[in-house]
Amino acid sequence: MKREKIIGILLLVFLFPLASAFLYENSPKFMVEKADFETSESQSLYSQLADGGLKVDVIWPLPGYYYVTDFLQIAVYTNKIANCTYDFSSSISGMYENGTYHWDYIYNLADNMEGEPYEIDFECTDSLSTEYNDTWFWINNTEYLDRYLLREGIGSYEYRGAELSWEGNDNGLLQVYGAVYKKNSASTFVQFLVFDDASSVSDFISNEVVLNIEDNYSIIVINKSNMYFVQEGKDKYYIWNSKNFLVSMVVYSLVNSSVDAPTEVINAYLGKYPGELRNGICGDEKTDILNEEGLTEECDKNSLQRDCGNNIGECKKGKETRICNSNCTWGRWGNCTAVVPKKEICDGKDNDCDNRTDEDFSNLGKNCSAGTGACFKEGSYVCSTDKLSAKCSATAGTPSKENCTDTLDNDCDGLKDFKDPECILFKLISPVNKSVYSQNKILFDIILGYEMDELGFSYFEERGREKETRLCRECSSYNKNYTFKDGKYNLNISSMDNGTTAESKQVSFIVDSTPPKISRMLPKKNSFTNGSNFYLRYTEENLKEVLVTYNPTVIIRSCNKSGKDQECWFSVNLKAHDGKEIEYSVNISDIAKHTTESRPVKIKVDTTAPKINNLKNMLERTDGSYAYFKINITEINLDKVEYYDNNDTRARWRTACSRLTEGICEKKIRFIGSKVNMTIAVIDKAGNSQIVKIP
Repeated sequence: MKREKIIGILLLVFLFPLASAFLYENSPKFMVEKADFETSESQSLYSQLADGGLKVDVIWPLPGYYYVTDFLQIAVYTNKIANCTYDFSSSISGMYENGTYHWDYIYNLADNMEGEPYEIDFECTDSLSTEYNDTWFWINNTEYLDRYLLREGIGSYEYRGAELSWEGNDNGLLQVYGAVYKKNSASTFVQFLVFDDASSVSDFISNEVVLNIEDNYSIIVINKSNMYFVQEGKDKYYIWNSKNFLVSMVVYSLVNSSVDAPTEVINAYLGKYPGELRNGICGDEKTDILNEEGLTEECDKNSLQRDCGNNIGECKKGKETRICNSNCTWGRWGNCTAVVPKKEICDGKDNDCDNRTDEDFSNLGKNCSAGTGACFKEGSYVCSTDKLSAKCSATAGTPSKENCTDTLDNDCDGLKDFKDPECILFKLISPVNKSVYSQNKILFDIILGYEMDELGFSYFEERGREKETRLCRECSSYNKNYTFKDGKYNLNISSMDNGTTAESKQVSFIVDSTPPKISRMLPKKNSFTNGSNFYLRYTEENLKEVLVTYNPTVIIRSCNKSGKDQECWFSVNLKAHDGKEIEYSVNISDIAKHTTESRPVKIKVDTTAPKINNLKNMLERTDGSYAYFKINITEINLDKVEYYDNNDTRARWRTACSRLTEGICEKKIRFIGSKVNMTIAVIDKAGNSQIVKIP
């Protein structure tokens, strides 16, 4: 390292108040461009400003960078004498001035690397105009400045600010930190140099500090220790080193600073970094604030023990131990040997150690009962045998058969006399509600709780008239058939006793004794079909479904109405049976499980449409008002060839051919108008067709 660089590194921070412009122009602060923001060109203190009006050039901080510090000098240069202010954090402040150079300091800058940048707006005014400029930047100080305890006071000296001035690798020198401390009006400046190993420190002191100090500097080794006193005129500072570090302290502003005795600053600084710093290592069983590896040790081959737990309830205090890790940091606390809280159980003890007993069993000791009716017994809540719950000490009595007339709940089910299911007052077994009966005779099966005056039923007929029927008198049961016509019924079945209704039941049912009837089906036997012309007419009042079987069987959803002479047209997919003869049948079922199936019907399947082979020349010629057609057709099941004259106001479809001669339909047709304007339709027996228009 060259002599100029050494002196610059050692004195740069100390000369900071006197050479701010030089300091910021030569960028000794450690700054890094943030790649995700647009940065502007570095603006030089000596930048060439055009003649003319007032111009403002930002010198420091440069926009778009981040700085490893927690204080900054801000500076702008104007091409004319002017007054400047700046707006930072919504606060407007004036600036120090030296002609056209303007500056100030901002302190206590927080790390904002994860957020928005800091912004500064400058405003400068001369006698004629006002000009503006701005800059933006980030601060990164969390990791670096706290690494070596720089942001703590030194004795009675208050911490003001710190920075990472340089970082790299120059002959073993890795980092240079600077910090400012103040007491009243006196300040001291500290540089902290970090090397990669002890030999780099030794070489730096021997070759760069002791041998290369200028002639007007003096250096004294104090007590043959690792401390040096350097003086250049009135400027004085101390240099002190340990294995991996070198520390320099400015003392020129201190009264009585001399080589004779440690100053207040040195004593305070050594208090901050105690003597173990010189030789301390992790593993020497001494807890160092800052050891040779640059680590602040928490511990060193020692352990701690502390009380844990408590003596509340069933819990007992114990001990837990903390072991020092190999890197001189505390490990986790080990397991506690105390008797710890457990889940509260019902045993009269404080198991969870909260000064409460059995608190999770809130009903413990309260009155309780078991059973109902004749089985009712009283008791209180006590702890269960397994201690996991509180149970009632009462045991319910033994039930007995229900007596339907003694007003007691003998079987202990909460129901007395005829309100108990065992005491049947009115039990309707049949007819069953919402049933469908396929026969007209319906069984009435009813059991009464005792002999009543009368049992019967009533319902409203279709015309709205109520019909009443008596089943029996002075009876306790009834089991006989009653005949109903087909239809829907809503019955009210009731028992009478002493002139009033004792009990009644409502029941609804359908009587359907008539199977479905099929009156017509299409297509007919031996006819042609393409699957689109199926037809069914049927009679069924309670239709369930209609099935058509032709392999496979399919449900016809469109046939879904109940009633007399219902009709439906439907289609089935017969493409798989094209050109074949098949059988189909229809099956109709109702909700009463009656089924009617038709006889199988043989039909011929043709799903292929006729094809006209000579579309472009099927009109051979015209002669006057006659057109001569010769149509080449492929169709083995031809029904007819028809034509329609589109110029004829009274036109209708007319037959041209009903059969083919060797695949040819030849016809002379009279047409209306000056030229042929006709529609030709070729239709087969299954209803498939090809329709074309001429011309």
